[in-house]
Amino acid sequence: MGCPAGTDLLDAVEKAALSNEHDNAACRRFWQDVSQEPPVDLAATSDDISLAQDFFFENSIMILQGLLHMSLAGGFASGRITRVLRTSSYLVPSKPGSISDVARDRTFMRLSETLQFVLDVMGAVVPSKGYPGSPGELAQCVKCMQPGEYGWRSAVRVRLLHGIARRRTRSHPSFNASRDGEPLNQQDMLATLASFSVVPIWTLIRVSPSPLPFQPSDAEREAYIAMWRHIGYYMGISPDLLRKHFSSYDAAAKLLATAGLSALLPESPDSSPAWDAPTMPLLRAIANRPPLRSTLEYHCAVSRFLLDDPLADHLCIYSTTLTSRIKLLFGLGAILSITWFGRVWPRRGWKMERIRILRHVLPRVVRNQLGMRRTHFRPRDAQAMSDSPVQDEQCEPDFVGGAQIQRAWSRLVWEMVAVCATAGLVSAVAIVKTYSYASSGRL
Repeated sequence: MGCPAGTDLLDAVEKAALSNEHDNAACRRFWQDVSQEPPVDLAATSDDISLAQDFFFENSIMILQGLLHMSLAGGFASGRITRVLRTSSYLVPSKPGSISDVARDRTFMRLSETLQFVLDVMGAVVPSKGYPGSPGELAQCVKCMQPGEYGWRSAVRVRLLHGIARRRTRSHPSFNASRDGEPLNQQDMLATLASFSVVPIWTLIRVSPSPLPFQPSDAEREAYIAMWRHIGYYMGISPDLLRKHFSSYDAAAKLLATAGLSALLPESPDSSPAWDAPTMPLLRAIANRPPLRSTLEYHCAVSRFLLDDPLADHLCIYSTTLTSRIKLLFGLGAILSITWFGRVWPRRGWKMERIRILRHVLPRVVRNQLGMRRTHFRPRDAQAMSDSPVQDEQCEPDFVGGAQIQRAWSRLVWEMVAVCATAGLVSAVAIVKTYSYASSGRL
């Protein structure tokens, strides 16, 4: 089946699978395979999915920082991975060195598409009007990975896109099969799945060392791994490999640690040197972007904090000043304080409302970054530096819903400020009275 650039691969496969043409037998087998629920021992339960989604959105700001600055930036330590990305021209330029503004925009768009994939499979709210949305909205989010639902459709589309990237890599003049093996093979897919599932947990552990109360619970860790194991089944990873390496958090963490060590092993003399790593071009591509417009120095500081200096030096990530590191710590503290408040404040509705808001806000941010569209993960011309708009990907702006979200968020912030101020005032009065009693000799 021919698939020119711009084809919606999922729709093309579905149409071919439902046709009666003899040449489409492979499409029918594929469609039958992905339309089934995962085996019982691989499928995440509804309780696992609900807990994993709440865990993701409660910690989403920190998790997304980890995926970008630890998982993706650190993944470029592997010369083999970098070469495959270059030949497919998906995230990084095909040639090393500085890149143009157009290429940086293209890289940023690809990262935004990857973020949409993560949000879709994690049950973010699809484009809708208004806030808080329909009464059955959250129940629909829990079902996002069922065949036919939006999370499932994104996972299968990305799987098909990997097939296109695999074919392009094989046909690239610089591809060396004897050196790099099969591109995007099962080992690569396993390591990628582990980075999406384990790195968020490692990030939270990194920013919240024991005994601080922000580390994921055992139940959250296992539910999150189960969720990504479920996703991995639709991404085309062997069920036997999923059973072996994603049976638990510990098994997945060992896999990722092994993959990380393997990536750092010396390669043949003709492999890409460290200065060829595209980490800095990637960080430049995301610097000074809305909504936060964080500087390049900030992104370098986050990467160095999560990766540690030795690996950051290997990737040629710029050194940062003491001032930027202090600002980073204050920023991380502010993010953690909001999460902490939601966990200790007895009114559970506050935490759940924050999670609901993030389910709505994050996909809206991504749609804005993509030019008011929801990508269908179409293959692009490898040489094209811009994307043509596609009608069925366009989204209408929802200014009323945006204003409703802003008001809901303001109510949460003011409630947190009032509670913290009251607690501070009560504590101050108690300290003053205790000191007064002690000074008068009554204690």
